[in-house]
Amino acid sequence: MAVVASFVLYFVVLVGAELTRPEPSGVLVDFDGEGAVVTGVVPGSSAAAAGLRPGDRVVRYADRPVRTRLDWSAISANLTTGAPARLDIVRGGAASVAMLQPAARADQWPPGLDAVILLVARLAQALCLVLALAVLARRPHDRVARLGTWLLASLGVFTVVMPVGFASAWRQVPILLQPALWLASASGIAAPAIFCAFCAVFPVPLPRRWWPWLLASIPVLGVVVWHLHYVHTVVVLEARQPTVVDLSALVGLVSVIYVFGGLALLARQYTRLDGALERRRLRVLLAGTLVGSAAGTLVALSVWIRPAPSFTQSVFASPLTLVAMPLLVVFPASLAYTILRYRLFDVRIIVRQGVQYALARGLWLALVL
Repeated sequence: MAVVASFVLYFVVLVGAELTRPEPSGVLVDFDGEGAVVTGVVPGSSAAAAGLRPGDRVVRYADRPVRTRLDWSAISANLTTGAPARLDIVRGGAASVAMLQPAARADQWPPGLDAVILLVARLAQALCLVLALAVLARRPHDRVARLGTWLLASLGVFTVVMPVGFASAWRQVPILLQPALWLASASGIAAPAIFCAFCAVFPVPLPRRWWPWLLASIPVLGVVVWHLHYVHTVVVLEARQPTVVDLSALVGLVSVIYVFGGLALLARQYTRLDGALERRRLRVLLAGTLVGSAAGTLVALSVWIRPAPSFTQSVFASPLTLVAMPLLVVFPASLAYTILRYRLFDVRIIVRQGVQYALARGLWLALVL
């Protein structure tokens, strides 16, 4: 239960960062390997007030280096409302300075599209955490159910990129509780591998030897190490050093491989089942996984194919996510249903049915004899 509580704490930090993030600064950028090139400035925005113009190259932000998309995300995660920041820019070949002050986000009604989508996304993740607690409460001593709980909790904290102000919100957590956030962060990036591991043992463990597990764990271990290094740079070092090499595309590829590997394992499990009821429940999980994977792909594409990211803009500011977010709920719901309704790995039910069968058989024999 304490482990699940760490995921709830991480979720609270995510929501807190979203609630307190600054107003979008109105600067749109692209990257060329040497900095962030301003491609557009929204009139009346804080970027316009700072004097930024299209064509400016931002090389440092608040004394933090800007080279790649990851640097930009790291700096966004450290933004705080009302704290003026110095932007070192190159304009027409000459060095210049602009002062940008992120303004407090103004409430608006009706809320914008990105706010609505963000609310739906966080509600979906909150549902994952609720389902994780429900599974743990119902199957506290079942190892496979605990693995399913870990998967649900990981989905509850997974993010494609860090929200604006997230690192600042992280550092506001009491120091004694911050180690719990590292566990949740690592689990979120490893969610596809956890799913694959779940499929390998549910309902019956498939690999009987240790070496397949070792080989299968190598890619996710590399991903987790890379991710934690990046988190350390963003949160602990406050992005004042260049971020790690951008392996986002490779991480995405590894995640896709684990998801397809899990689907293949589920199909293999399906062929080994004899009962119609058990097969029906596994079909529910297969269908939920396919729908959830398709929705997750849309969300990832909506973030990484945006041509012009901007400081303080929500990662959900895309119509694709409006379609995808409600569908994300299908997978955790199907997973929790399959775990809670699947009788084969509940020992108590097996024992109870065995006793009932023995008593019924004994009574029948007594009547016949």
